[in-house]
Amino acid sequence: IGENTRARLDGFAALEIDLLRVKGKQRPVRVFALLGDERVAGEVWFRAVSEAQAAMLKSYRSGDWARASALLGLCRRAAEGRLQTLWTLYESRIAEMRETALPANWDGVAIARQK
Repeated sequence: IGENTRARLDGFAALEIDLLRVKGKQRPVRVFALLGDERVAGEVWFRAVSEAQAAMLKSYRSGDWARASALLGLCRRAAEGRLQTLWTLYESRIAEMRETALPANWDGVAIARQK
């Protein structure tokens, strides 16, 4: 879900998963995964994942690949088997970025190639 929908679902278990630059828009948009209602938002695993994911995204966006990788491990453990595709996506991105020099214009924003 996007930021506007997320704002209307205050209290629900929504996890920021990416910051995307989409075709036709100048500013990047935050994208969230809606994982459940208020009950889920209060569960220990969700709070742990939410905290670890926020820290991982901060490290990822700043280009701190070692810390982002370590935090991905924490995300995986806290998620208890959930969201494995998301963690694998970030592992792939980090591996790719480690092999190349960080672009001068790196802002941590992914580019959406298709809708």
